[in-house]
Amino acid sequence: MPRGGVRPQATCHPNKPHAGRGLCRNCLETLYRRRRGVQVGGKKQAVCHPDKPNYGHGQCFECYRHLHQCERAVHSRAKKLRSYGVTPEDYARLILEQGGTCAICRQPETRVVLGKLSSLAVDHCHDTGKVRGLLCHRCNVAIGLLKNDRQLLYRAMDYLWHAHVDQEELYAECRTSVYA
Repeated sequence: MPRGGVRPQATCHPNKPHAGRGLCRNCLETLYRRRRGVQVGGKKQAVCHPDKPNYGHGQCFECYRHLHQCERAVHSRAKKLRSYGVTPEDYARLILEQGGTCAICRQPETRVVLGKLSSLAVDHCHDTGKVRGLLCHRCNVAIGLLKNDRQLLYRAMDYLWHAHVDQEELYAECRTSVYA
């Protein structure tokens, strides 16, 4: 109540006292009910589409489902990042530092799952938990298949190097025998 002891009048009904937001008590309760998706007569209706029934949180089924799916995707991504000790801001910083590409092949992610382009995977050391960078799906799987073992990686590099040299020699022999 104001200092003078006289309560201000509501703008909706000047003969009734002000209960909040310039409204009388009945109009203020009606406003809050409508925001929750409940019509004054007790019949529930959606706030987003008043012609449709309220499914939850004052929304019709389609709006509720869409909002729930979007929130679920955002929260599940943030939860997964937190398991690596990375905040969404840290992830965005890593994306900028790497130019939006994989730390190994320097290519953007190309994997599509359920019609959506996947985001780069957070690569981390399984022993220390330290984040090493962001990888595309193919490079992340490749490192996983090599069991994060440097010796296996060196052997694979050695194998590819020697196979490549042998192929170059074979190609050179074939080229000289064809043109001879």
